[in-house]
Amino acid sequence: MIFLLGILLGLGLAPQDNRLHRLELRVQGPLSEVRLDCGSAGATLWRGEVLGGESRVLTLPVPVSKARAGELKIDVRGGGSADVESWLVENAPLPGFLHSRSAPGPIPPVRRLGLSAALMLVLAGVGGLGLRRRPRWALVWGSAGALTLVLLPRTEPTTPGALRIFEGQREGQNIRWLRTDAGIASLILPEESSLLRVLTPALAPGQGSTPINFMVDDGGSGGAGGGDLIQVSTPAGTRLAASFECRRLFGILQPDLLGFGTLARVWSRGLSGGGDDPWIHHGPWALGTVLPDPLPGPAPPGWLSAGLPQGRGILLARVAGTGPGGGDPRAESVWVRMVGFGELGRWPVRRPLDR
Repeated sequence: MIFLLGILLGLGLAPQDNRLHRLELRVQGPLSEVRLDCGSAGATLWRGEVLGGESRVLTLPVPVSKARAGELKIDVRGGGSADVESWLVENAPLPGFLHSRSAPGPIPPVRRLGLSAALMLVLAGVGGLGLRRRPRWALVWGSAGALTLVLLPRTEPTTPGALRIFEGQREGQNIRWLRTDAGIASLILPEESSLLRVLTPALAPGQGSTPINFMVDDGGSGGAGGGDLIQVSTPAGTRLAASFECRRLFGILQPDLLGFGTLARVWSRGLSGGGDDPWIHHGPWALGTVLPDPLPGPAPPGWLSAGLPQGRGILLARVAGTGPGGGDPRAESVWVRMVGFGELGRWPVRRPLDR
């Protein structure tokens, strides 16, 4: 049991508490800044402008639930006041398939030695052994080898530092879509976000949970609670993932027609109905065309293909470009992971990439 739990933790599959909660805060002007201090859990900073005599209700994110409301301290800048009016009802849970799959990357952007650097390291070691009876020459050789290693290029990490993944699963004749944004140490969340998970904690000394700080800039939102975007910051090295269910627009994502958006690289599995089908690489898939024939190519990324069910049609793909427009924060890469691909005929499905 302990061994299984270790595997789940390593894959990022262990249950994660939601760190995104919301409350309604009534503010009385004049004020320009409100800070909600939640102790070791983090804080929320709201910046805006409330005039003297003006009263508004702000809907703000906080890193703790109502159960820990006693830890909340409110500081106001500008002479006004602020009081909690109510805690909002918890968001409806997202579909279980989100938790049963491997969480998306990224990994910390640590550069690794390339092949040339590795060969240089071996050469330096062999030369050092040959000069072990000549200390001065060994020192010169070792210094030259160290300098060369510093100057040689490193390989890039295998997953990007910030990414977006659209999770689709067919349930009967419908498809449910979730969007998950992932990043390291910081994220910008759309207002629709309902789940924020800490995938790899980076705890400060003496703290039991990773501190999360929200920053909300009013930006002329008319008192709705801070505009459309929420900035999140955490200690360096923390892996974050924020999710919400997509409910807008339609398109077609079937083997006989792609109306979802151009895909730069595509893999499929299980289209023949077999439970042990291998992954098939298809290369790029152009908008408005049928699924390309199999091509020689690499296997799909491990973090994207892990935790998927057997015996169902599956599509994995990287979207061409760096993400949708419409004011959303851009990701370094955008991916699609769909379970139930090709199981029915042509059917209109939600197309979150056009949000």
